[in-house]
Amino acid sequence: MVKRWRATFAIGCAAVAGVAIACGPGFLDGISGGHVDGGDEAAPPPPSDAGDDAPLGCVSAVPPERPDAADNVENVTMLLAFEYIRADTQVDPDASGPPPKGLDLDRTCTCTAPQDSCVRSKPEPICDGPNGADNAVARLLQVASAAQVFSPTFVTDAIREGRFTILAELRGWNGLPDDPSVTVNIRLAGEMDRLDGGRERPRFDGRDLWAVDPQSIFGGDDAGGLDCRNAAVQCQALVFDTKAYVTGGQLVARPDPSRPVRLTIPTTSGPIRFDLADFVLTGALSAQDGGSYRLDGEIAGRISAEQYLTMVANLRIGTLPICKSPLFEGGFRPEVCDARDIAAAGKDGIGAPCDHLSGAFSFGASPAKAGRVVLQDAEPPPCGDETFRCP
Repeated sequence: MVKRWRATFAIGCAAVAGVAIACGPGFLDGISGGHVDGGDEAAPPPPSDAGDDAPLGCVSAVPPERPDAADNVENVTMLLAFEYIRADTQVDPDASGPPPKGLDLDRTCTCTAPQDSCVRSKPEPICDGPNGADNAVARLLQVASAAQVFSPTFVTDAIREGRFTILAELRGWNGLPDDPSVTVNIRLAGEMDRLDGGRERPRFDGRDLWAVDPQSIFGGDDAGGLDCRNAAVQCQALVFDTKAYVTGGQLVARPDPSRPVRLTIPTTSGPIRFDLADFVLTGALSAQDGGSYRLDGEIAGRISAEQYLTMVANLRIGTLPICKSPLFEGGFRPEVCDARDIAAAGKDGIGAPCDHLSGAFSFGASPAKAGRVVLQDAEPPPCGDETFRCP
């Protein structure tokens, strides 16, 4: 697969001369074929003897367990906005934060376990990262970044320009390192709310006012203009976990997997839209001056390969949609299809096909406010309504 991709990419670069694409030596070194999820810096750990409940092949990278503690007085509620989101796992730091480590979503350490968690279309496996971490998306984003479809910091750039963020609300926390029962609500923001002279760009000082994306709340299509600061307005999140918890200062939330987080991220190459299913949020809560808190951690989940492929096809290189470029059939489609490493949520270990991509993203979040619900203008996809699929 590596040889085919290198050859077709070279043909594609020649065919779209004049488009700014990095085709230099080493472009794909270490990116494609039989390697470790989320980068090649580390090999999977040796098999584990942790017992019958351990995942096959290694000590699994999973969130810490719920604490055995009393559910004390609930007195802390906070809304936190993501300041950065980092997807790539390159060694060199970028302008965001630390690279994500990922979670073992399928509880199987591919390449060290006797069998995989899903049925692949090709025999060559994609080995998990350390402790079975699943993160196929990081590798694909590194391919797109190297091809200059967008920069490695494209999500963080959108946040810092005030065009997108994720809002995580923590309710019912006792303020202690251990709390066995809290509620986490996840909403999206599509832009800064300019109400009452609001800011154009965030400063991450607790006073940023973000406009709530209607696609992330119940009844959102009919909620345009509602002010989520009003106690009489629910702005109820579609994605929530009423059984989240804090253990050792670590927040763990795993909402209903049937309600994926639907992300729409603006980029210079077009909007990126996908559903992150089996959504998991983990992060360290730390006290700040003035009695506020921040949250630093990771989100992880599964993305349909078909949806991811359609999203890639509708991005642009310069003014040309990728679906109309030789790079699509010659490189991007086979690269995405060959990267499928996981089944849909709830179908691990039952012989289901590997038709999803695992992903992990690091983040840092600080206090903010949710403002009005603002309807977003949807940009028509340049490739039309076509859904792109793997062979």
